[in-house]
Amino acid sequence: MVDVNCAWSPSFAIEMGRAFEPYKLYWIEEPDWIEEPVATDDIDGSARVADALATPIAGYETEIGLYGFRELITRGAVDIVQPDIAWSGGFSECRRIAALAQAYHRMVAPHAFAGAVTLAASLHFIASIPNGLVLEFDQNPNGLRDDLLKEPVRIESDGMIKLPEGPGLGIELDRSAVERYRSA
Repeated sequence: MVDVNCAWSPSFAIEMGRAFEPYKLYWIEEPDWIEEPVATDDIDGSARVADALATPIAGYETEIGLYGFRELITRGAVDIVQPDIAWSGGFSECRRIAALAQAYHRMVAPHAFAGAVTLAASLHFIASIPNGLVLEFDQNPNGLRDDLLKEPVRIESDGMIKLPEGPGLGIELDRSAVERYRSA
């Protein structure tokens, strides 16, 4: 996978995508994909890149709401749809985005780069949709993700994550961690 993070022009994304094709990327960025090769609002450019490459195009985690994703999906600018539940409008809006993606035969790989509550919500979201692919979430040290829960989310040895099963999101906040990270 290659995460470009909206940094390339369409022509450079095509050039680099073609250079990467022999390596059978999962995506730029997705399993065999390129993630966010151009600026989020360059829908025509992303569609050009998607049309030119065999490697799937994933994106755009910075897009918000169904209407923005509708343009990306219907115009062929993404092969893999990546809403972030915290930015895209929560469960209801992300489920609408996933339903539209499914209607266009697109998989969904949610993005979750925030704290523990957002991660738990994203896990429940991807588990609730038939076209969920993978969940992209940060592995860098993050106290608001790693310390905030009484039972932190853990990646199992097989690469899977057990969905929290308690009430609500299935998580319980560690009140001492909340106090440590509280700001006035």
